[in-house]
Amino acid sequence: MFNSKKQDAGFFYEQRDRITRSSAERILEIVFEYMKPQSVVDVGCGVGTWLDVCRRHSVKEVLGIDGNHIDPSLLQIPPNSFRTFDLSQPLDLGRRFDLAISLEVAEHLPNTAAGLFVQTLTSLSHVVLFSAAIPGQGGFQHVNEQWPSYWVKLFEEYGYQLVDNIRPQVWNDPTVNTCYRQNTLIFLDKDILRASSPWRKAFQQTRQNQINLVHPDLFVARSMIVTPNLSSWCAVFPTLFHRSVKGRLSRVYRALRKTRRHRVSI
Repeated sequence: MFNSKKQDAGFFYEQRDRITRSSAERILEIVFEYMKPQSVVDVGCGVGTWLDVCRRHSVKEVLGIDGNHIDPSLLQIPPNSFRTFDLSQPLDLGRRFDLAISLEVAEHLPNTAAGLFVQTLTSLSHVVLFSAAIPGQGGFQHVNEQWPSYWVKLFEEYGYQLVDNIRPQVWNDPTVNTCYRQNTLIFLDKDILRASSPWRKAFQQTRQNQINLVHPDLFVARSMIVTPNLSSWCAVFPTLFHRSVKGRLSRVYRALRKTRRHRVSI
């Protein structure tokens, strides 16, 4: 039977692969300056592009987790490295990985599942690479767009601290998707901060009171949706022009008739 949902998902991931891959290359390059993970789990992995980049950087073990809407034929990781799961439910793999990834996923889950989702991520690793859509960002099936401070509070409940060292380095990088440039954060277990000097330095440099940011590119893109652009005005101009001229001619015609009647009465 023809599965339109899987076909649509396939088209979506094929179109996004190029920018997603270049984003992964750049962001993971930064992460790997602080750590050399041998195992990585991606919760909401899509077709596994980020994990494929990890494998190309000598990560030995990868595991991708996502819903059953993913077409297995599109996976960029081995089939045995992928599991289907309802991400709104509690997930217990019984182990930890060196790094957990979850990018632009949390906004697809209901608000009631947000705390549980963060609990899942913190149970999987001491280091979490995370991003989620901000309010007004827009996207397919976004049901819980929140500011980063919302997620910071949830991670803090499990003893994880924010490190904002990705965004300053990719903010103006056109090879990185705008959503990743705006939203990508690191959350670290306090034990990692105590044990790692590089992570601790990045934490100390994080401006904790300046994390709810809107990238200019996204701001402009969303503004264009609200404010008609030149093409939009060109499309409606003929109609506006016709109405304007018609209105003016009607007023002139009525004025002439009035003047004529006035002359005849005299």
